[in-house]
This record gives sequence, structure tokens and C-alpha cells, in this order.
Amino acid sequence: MKQIYSHFLLLFFISNLHGADLDISKMRDPKSIMEKVNKGYDVNSVRSSDGYTLLHYAAELGNVELASFLIKKGSSLNPTMKSGATPLGVAINFNKKEVIQFLLDAGVDPNFKLGSNDSQRSHFHYYITKTRKIDKGIFALFLKKGANLETIDFYTETPLISAAQLDFIMKDNAKFLIEAGANIQAVNKFGITPLMNAVFIQNIDLLKFLLQSGAPVDQVNNEGSSALIAMIHMGTGVDSDKQKPTIIDILLNAGANIDLQNNDGNTAIHHAVVGGRQSILDFLIQKNPAAEIRNKKGKTALDLAIINENWDAVKSLLTIEKDLDKLDSYGSTKLHSAIINEKMELIKLLLAAGADNETKDKWGKSPIDLAKSLGNQKIISLLTD
Repeated sequence: MKQIYSHFLLLFFISNLHGADLDISKMRDPKSIMEKVNKGYDVNSVRSSDGYTLLHYAAELGNVELASFLIKKGSSLNPTMKSGATPLGVAINFNKKEVIQFLLDAGVDPNFKLGSNDSQRSHFHYYITKTRKIDKGIFALFLKKGANLETIDFYTETPLISAAQLDFIMKDNAKFLIEAGANIQAVNKFGITPLMNAVFIQNIDLLKFLLQSGAPVDQVNNEGSSALIAMIHMGTGVDSDKQKPTIIDILLNAGANIDLQNNDGNTAIHHAVVGGRQSILDFLIQKNPAAEIRNKKGKTALDLAIINENWDAVKSLLTIEKDLDKLDSYGSTKLHSAIINEKMELIKLLLAAGADNETKDKWGKSPIDLAKSLGNQKIISLLTD
């Protein structure tokens, strides 16, 4: 009877070793874990709530000895939690360099895709975006193990596209990728390039490096906008515009076309007007943009400024208007149109810019004739004073 009871206890103990839910809180000491595994505890046991395993724990600790022991005892190399997290992903997240190196050397796939919580990035892509200071040795090991430089994540970004929008503290991550041969012209589903991302976060050092490395300065996104056009609307407020003149100069010195038109036919100055970026508009005007360019709706930047009654923009754009007295498709000059619409501020600006109050429209009327026919004494006074 005693022998049967002892046998029953042994079976009960073994069944608990292999069937129990993993509870790390009861076995945090690596030495205790190894002892339990040696006594038959299932090395691939998982925590039912999230799929966490002993190898995930070893990775989180950064304990290579424990990780090596677990793998030798039959642990899966790449067990995946419900979230899609793997031991290598955990090691990357906690910056456990020795475990990262160990798992890669052990054969973990650098191109394995993590879960949606980690943007479905590969181990390599995840390393690039999570690591503040890239370890040259680990980076080289990823490449040696076959890491794909052009892997795509949930957002359709390559590692380089992602790296180009990282915090300035991580500015060298993109440089590592470029020097390794990453496609500098890669685009995401919106056509956003690494260069555009560097411009958007105003990372001037990286912007210069990308241009020096051959990034096309006028590559366009899906809207047909280059980095120069796309940057104008980025950020809000005065502070966001402080570095934009410097960035504009860098782009123009690299050969950017200030008059490039996007899919709507708008140029950089069109966008500066529509976005209400007066300081940017004034800076662009110094670079001699073509004021006469019309978008697909037939509007110049000056037309848009007038329509929006943005008088500061109108005043600035009039300084580069080449033919103030040209007749439009309706047979009127801008001054005629301003008089018809009784736009007093515009009339003042046009006259100050040198508009001729004697130029006749297609019906043979001068601006003064038109004002008299309308009987608007205020406008007549403006034109005759």
C-alpha cells in the first residue's frame, strides 16, 4: 500500500511539472529554474494569460547562461507570445546585447515578423527602431545572418524609412542602414521617402547625409509633392517654422526645383499661401520662384492669396508679379477685378505695387472709368489721389 501511494505521488508531481501553467513569480531565480527543468519541468511551458515562456524570461533578464541551458534542454528557439513577441524581440526591447547575439548565433531568424503590437516588424527592423545606439557588432551579425534591409512593416515602411523619422538621439541608425546598402529611394504606401521623413522631423544632420549619399531631392510622394512642398504644412506654430528656411536652403542647394508642381499643379508658394505660412512664403520669394505658374484650377499663388483675402501674402507676392496689368481670361486686370468686387485693401496694395489705373479692359474701360460707372466715391478717391 505504501509503495502504491509513493508511486501515485510521483505521477502527480510529474503531471504538474508538465501540465501546470507557467508562473514565473514562483521561480524567478535562474538557478531554481534550472533545477526544476532538470527534474522534469517542461522547458516549453507557457503562461496561459499571454504565452510567456522561460526563454522570454531569460531574454528579459539578459541571462545568456539560462537561455543557453533552456535551448539545450529543448526550448523552442523562437516561441511566440499571444502578442507576437519573441525572446529575441524581448531582448531587443530591453537592450540585452549578449542575449541578442546569442539568439542570433543560435539560429533565430532575423527576418521573423513580430506581432501587431510591434508593427509587424522583423527582428532586424525592430532592432533598428528600438535601439538608441546601434552596436556595430550586433548590426553586422544581423546582416551576416541574412537580415533583409528592405523588409516591410505594417505601415509599409522599410527599416530606413522608419529610422529616418526617429528621435535625434538615434540619428546614426539610418546612417548604418545607408552604409550597408539600404535603398535610399524606398517609399511607403503614401510615397514617403527617407529624405522626406528627415525633413519632417527637421533632422538637418541626417538630411545632409541622405543628400550626400544620393537621395533624389525631387523624388515625389503619391500626391506628387517633393520634400520641399511636403514640408511646408508640417508642424504648427512659429516654432515649427524656425528651421524651415535652413532646410529650404539645403534642399535648393542640392538642386531642388522650387517651381515643381504636385498633382494639383500647386508649387511651394501655392502651399505657403494656402497654409498661411507667411514667414516661409517670404523666404521662398527671396529665391525667385515663378509667380506666373497656375495650378490645375488655373490659379496662381497670388490668385489664391486674393481669394483668401490674405493681404500679407498678397503684398509679398506682388513684389515678384511680373505683369500687374495683364488682362485675365475675363478681359480684366487685377485692378479692374478688385474694383468690381470693391476690395479696398487689394486696390491699395495693387496701386502701391505699381498697377496702372489707365490700362483698359476688353470693353475699353480704365479702372477709373469702371469706378465712376459703379459710383463708388471711395474707390474713385483712391485712384485719383
